[in-house]
Amino acid sequence: MEKSKIDQSISLPKIPKDKEYEDFISAILQSGGYYLERGIIHRIKQDVLELDIVSTKYSKENVERTISEIKSGGWGLSDIFKVRGWLDYLGLDKASFIVQQPNQTMDISKDIASKINVVPVSYTHLTLPTIRLV
Repeated sequence: MEKSKIDQSISLPKIPKDKEYEDFISAILQSGGYYLERGIIHRIKQDVLELDIVSTKYSKENVERTISEIKSGGWGLSDIFKVRGWLDYLGLDKASFIVQQPNQTMDISKDIASKINVVPVSYTHLTLPTIRLV
């Protein structure tokens, strides 16, 4: 006897990919009390930059904005330097670079990112109870 469509179940991937990964990261940031702006595109006759997430944390003392670049697939050092360029262009101080899959140069990438004020975060760090973007 064939199962009816109602009896069939579906399953979602444990770790989402592409835009769904950005949604996943956004949910984590929102649950941490951040206000989010997503998919921001700056154009001057052509696209200048596209930001995955800009998170803002409000406190009595200040407003803290962080650019977050989200990568669910391939990435490299040029992506980290691109984020540093965005910080300079926008006059911001803080960025995080969140990757789902480490690459072969992960140790070098973390070292360089830290030197240029881009906080590297891997998926495994996001599975902890809290996330801290320094």
